[in-house]
Amino acid sequence: EDALPSLDSLQGGQQLMLNGANYTIAEVGLARIGGAEGEMPVAVVPNAEHPFVDLYADNERFATLDYSTGKPQCYVGWIVTLDDLGLKDVKPDQREGKSISALKVGCPNCGGMLDLRMPDETQRVVCSFCSSMLDCNKGNLQFLSTLKPKTKPIIQLGTQGKLFGIQFTVIGFVQRSEI
Repeated sequence: EDALPSLDSLQGGQQLMLNGANYTIAEVGLARIGGAEGEMPVAVVPNAEHPFVDLYADNERFATLDYSTGKPQCYVGWIVTLDDLGLKDVKPDQREGKSISALKVGCPNCGGMLDLRMPDETQRVVCSFCSSMLDCNKGNLQFLSTLKPKTKPIIQLGTQGKLFGIQFTVIGFVQRSEI
C-alpha cells in the first residue's frame, strides 16, 4: 500500500493514483458530524473537525481520504443501488428493520431501549429516540452530547441485505456536512 500524500499538497482537479486506479480530486474540505444513529466502530466526537479529500474515478468509483487522525485513512467505494444490495423494495417512507440478536441497554438520557448488535466493538452509539451521542464500554453507556438535527438513514438500522453473496446488517449511519 502506497503512503498517502499530505493534505496540504492536494487540491481540486488534481489526479491521484489509489489502489491501481486514477482518481480526480473533487473536493478538499473540512467537515463536522451532522447526524448519526446506531453503533459506531470509532470514537466519534461531536463537533470535531474532520479534514477530508473526496475523489472520483470514471467508472462510478469514489474515494475519501480522511485526515482527522494522525495517519490519513483511505476509503474506496463504488455506487450501488438498493437493488444491488438485495433491498429493491426498501423505500424511505416504508422501512422495516429486521430483528437480530443484540444486547439491550437503556439510554441514560431518555431511557429508550437500544439494541447493541456489536457491543464488544462499538465505541459510540447514538440514541434513535433523543439523538444523544453515548460513549459505549461493552454496554455501559455514558452521555456525551446531543446531536442535531436528527437525521434518518435511507436504509433503516437492522436492515439485512446481501452484497457479493455476503449477508450484511446495517448497524450504524453517519452524515457529515462541510463546514
